[in-house]
Amino acid sequence: MRPSQVAEFSHRTSEITNSTSTEFGEALIGKCLDLYFQWQNPHCMFIDRELFMRKYPHATRGEKRAMEPLVYAACALGALMSLDLEIKQMADVFSKSAQNIILGSLFQPDALLIQALLCCAQYESGHDHPSKAWALSGTSFDPLSLEIS
Repeated sequence: MRPSQVAEFSHRTSEITNSTSTEFGEALIGKCLDLYFQWQNPHCMFIDRELFMRKYPHATRGEKRAMEPLVYAACALGALMSLDLEIKQMADVFSKSAQNIILGSLFQPDALLIQALLCCAQYESGHDHPSKAWALSGTSFDPLSLEIS
């Protein structure tokens, strides 16, 4: 990523966090999203960065609420990349928050839910919880079969 792209991306991420739930604080969410898109997303592209950056800042309050599990799941992965121990320790909190919201949304499948499930599966896999990772990744494909039929 070129320096000009990093600066533009950081600016766009700050726009996103201005409208995200303040449960975790805008600065923390922005930092974690920056870290996610810099270090994790290039290797496992569950989230289309350009589409995410284009849609989220202009989404309605309800649409932003619907994106929370995805934002929190991405933040969980991003927090792991932080050199700041306090931010790194927030990864588990972000992951649990995303998974709690997801559990209440399983019967309303959409692309955001599937992306969030895959990010949570990646997080659990990295924490040596292979069974949970398999369950989350398998669940991410089950809503697709419900929607298609």
